[in-house]
Amino acid sequence: MAGRIGGIVSPQLTGLTSMPWLYPTVFGVACIFSGVLILFLPETAGKPMLNSLEEAELYYQRRVSVATSNIRLG
Repeated sequence: MAGRIGGIVSPQLTGLTSMPWLYPTVFGVACIFSGVLILFLPETAGKPMLNSLEEAELYYQRRVSVATSNIRLG
């Protein structure tokens, strides 16, 4: 998706010769923003990969039940 957005935005920005600083600024901000968003991804180091849809459903059902019980105990 990011590649498609970049493909849409880049031709629009290259036509702006009066503001040469805008092109690197837009893509620099996009890189920093994506770097910050990556910090919110869950850690997966040392965890087994889910091999089937059933395993994924069980994993996420347990995860939701633990989260709701933590909210209730609060």
